[in-house]
Amino acid sequence: MVQISENQKLPRRGSIVVYMSDSVLEPTAVSGTITHSADMTASTTTQSNSYPHKAQPFSPLLSLPAELRLQIYAHLLSIPADDLALLRRLTSRNHLSSYVLPTLDLYPEILRVSRQTYTEAHAILYASNTYCAHACRLTSTPYLLASSKPVLSPRCIRLIKKWHIQVRLDCDPNYNKQQATEAFTGAEELELEIWQAMFGAAGEGVLKLFAGVRAVGKAKVTGSVTPGVKRWLEYTMRKPVEWVSRGDEGELWEGTGLSHVNDWGR
Repeated sequence: MVQISENQKLPRRGSIVVYMSDSVLEPTAVSGTITHSADMTASTTTQSNSYPHKAQPFSPLLSLPAELRLQIYAHLLSIPADDLALLRRLTSRNHLSSYVLPTLDLYPEILRVSRQTYTEAHAILYASNTYCAHACRLTSTPYLLASSKPVLSPRCIRLIKKWHIQVRLDCDPNYNKQQATEAFTGAEELELEIWQAMFGAAGEGVLKLFAGVRAVGKAKVTGSVTPGVKRWLEYTMRKPVEWVSRGDEGELWEGTGLSHVNDWGR
């Protein structure tokens, strides 16, 4: 039963109400019994079937084959990786305020059309785009471009498969190796952007926290990192979950073409 105030307009049977739940659009059909609030002169119970039913008009979108609808959803809910990477460089480290960002070629309004479109398309919004992991909280509060607008629904966070995270070498990361391993193991894509306030100001020991990440489909390490550590970390993160490296200092399996990382954690 839905409580409504006197000045609210009763929705028709079968209408769709869209509300925000943890930054997620979830359509909910209004049906059943509607009870007026107690401040009305008489408490009245109105059955939804007492309102005339208006048939839904023909939908050209929903009449298409499912394969074509999925292609349309992907076009509306996916941002090209190159465009997203360019905007991320502008917004990272507060180089450009999120308030003056150009309009994204993204149309999540399609999720409000009906329950069917939400069910079919909402996973595309999260699985096809690369999301930024928080610098301290990792994947618990991911965001697309602006950290002030995170995804908060655990159900939607589980759908994200492509990650980007900035790792600062000269600051305490506030997470441990186990947390990093649990957050990113099994990701479809993972990019670590390494940086420091001044070149050569810190060692690369912070990157040891990602040494336990495994089964990443596409691993990429960029930024302020030596070539040996970069190759070692990319190689390690692509290995299967059961793979264990020999030694804690970055020694690799024979045959990889990479030697012992002598400057690890200097």
